[in-house]
Amino acid sequence: MQNADDDNDFSLALNNPASHPHAWYWEIYRLGRKSPIQRSPKSFRTMEAANVAGKAAFRRLMNDFHS
Repeated sequence: MQNADDDNDFSLALNNPASHPHAWYWEIYRLGRKSPIQRSPKSFRTMEAANVAGKAAFRRLMNDFHS
């Protein structure tokens, strides 16, 4: 059984490469790893759009993690 604290081992980050001002990405990291465990398959024009999509992906990952 998973502990509720396990959710704290994951984080959502938004990234915008300086060379592409309208190319936002989301990435999900797990504590102790330097590389993301999941990354958006496409870029988003705004930070808000990337955030909405990233939060949805994060919820799906947490649901799968706790299943």
